[in-house]
Amino acid sequence: MVKNKYKIFLLLMLCLISVGLLNYLAYAQVDNNKIAGMIIKDEKLVVPGMGGGGVLLGSTEKDVVMTRAKPAIKTKKTNHDFFKDVLKVESQVTLPFNYLYKYNEPECIIGFFNSTVEFIVVWDRRCILIEGVPLSQGVMAVVYIYGNYGLTCLREDNRSLYIYAEKGIALIDEDNNDTIDGVVIFKTGS
Repeated sequence: MVKNKYKIFLLLMLCLISVGLLNYLAYAQVDNNKIAGMIIKDEKLVVPGMGGGGVLLGSTEKDVVMTRAKPAIKTKKTNHDFFKDVLKVESQVTLPFNYLYKYNEPECIIGFFNSTVEFIVVWDRRCILIEGVPLSQGVMAVVYIYGNYGLTCLREDNRSLYIYAEKGIALIDEDNNDTIDGVVIFKTGS
């Protein structure tokens, strides 16, 4: 009887150690500087709350021009909110901007507020989230990875906007057909 209890105890300890080791490996932190370098080098990489389209949130206009060159279009200076004034949806999350840069390859819009990047919108289904999910897999693939916690879904006419405010990402589905037509990357706490 004592031998069996000892074996059960050892088996339980081995399971606990295995679970702890798996958690450590699964949640090991990657240096943010390495991720920032990956975003700048790979225009197809999307990292919520950090950057995408080869641009980092918080970058200056000069930084963006150095990494992406001059934009195809630069809007006039104005004060707007991207969700409310451009996408025409009412949201708790605000993305203010003074002017926008538009690039063609990959197609993206960069919103500047007080001369720094406030948000990035990437219109390319070939992009991949840092978690390894291709945007071409659709909205439900991303919801499967991120879950429902903190998800806000806004529907306007033929468009849906799936916002994860705490993560710093929103998914744009133009025709309510589960495809991701665009992704908005913004600072958390916006």
